[in-house]
Amino acid sequence: MTVEQVWGRPAIAELRDRLATADAPHKMLTLLEEELMRRLCETAGLGLVRHTSSVLAATNGTVAIGDLRVAAGVSSTHLAQRFKEQIGVTPKRLARTYRFTATVFAINPAEPIDWGNSPVAQATSTRPTSATSSGRSPGSRPPGTSKSGGGSCTNNPARHDGLLGREASGRDRPRGRRDAPAEARGLGP
Repeated sequence: MTVEQVWGRPAIAELRDRLATADAPHKMLTLLEEELMRRLCETAGLGLVRHTSSVLAATNGTVAIGDLRVAAGVSSTHLAQRFKEQIGVTPKRLARTYRFTATVFAINPAEPIDWGNSPVAQATSTRPTSATSSGRSPGSRPPGTSKSGGGSCTNNPARHDGLLGREASGRDRPRGRRDAPAEARGLGP
């Protein structure tokens, strides 16, 4: 990728003109450095991303992203957008990468692996999950739901009465073209 593709043709033409007026290589280098610093300072959210990512690095990704967001005073959407723009991944993905890296480096290939004592297990064991914080055990489902997510058929009285389809849902008249009789759709005599 060229500088022209990143900054655009007009910006490169202006920089080229300024560099052509420089009377010494040192002056050219100074002009180029000033332009780079100016463009670096223009990047929206760079300070936010730099600070947040340094906290993630220092904690090996174990700090909660919500806590970082609150400390920075921004919304989770804003933080995620700035991370995606600056480094290409969300803060949550970066934290996972740090945790994974810490786990891999903590493994001694000469000894058996104790996954329960890994850095990730220690960091995540202190955080409640939505299931545990609601009083259910992890992996359990809310009452009245099935594995397929559609709910239990035994909880639907219409199913017990033998009613199916439109009758069970209370739709007893055609609603759209698809539900209309064949004659109305132009398919019959």
